[in-house]
Amino acid sequence: MEVKLIVVGGKQEGMEIPVQGPEFLIGRGEECRLRPQSTLISRKHCAILVDKDSAVLVDFGSVNGTLVNGERVQDRCELKNGDRIKIGIIELAHRSQPHRQEKAQGQQRSRGRRPNRRRRRRG
Repeated sequence: MEVKLIVVGGKQEGMEIPVQGPEFLIGRGEECRLRPQSTLISRKHCAILVDKDSAVLVDFGSVNGTLVNGERVQDRCELKNGDRIKIGIIELAHRSQPHRQEKAQGQQRSRGRRPNRRRRRRG
């Protein structure tokens, strides 16, 4: 699955952030891939876990929490395309789609199928 975050609002509005790897850490810590410099965000705030079929947001018990579509994430939340994620003062939109290779394979499979046609019996 190909996942990206899009910045909503502010100076960086519209900026796309590719979510790479099976675990994408967000926080102020050096090990994090997205490192907003805000005291409202913990050193290890949350992560997005990506596999071939889904993206899941995991909150690490941060003090200020993580919101998805306005609701606080208690532990984890499966992300859907278009979900809004709020981390501190930062708001992001989640976008996901199958990898290009997966898309191409799906299209090849559907092209290879024959239409379901019934033959008429002559009688």
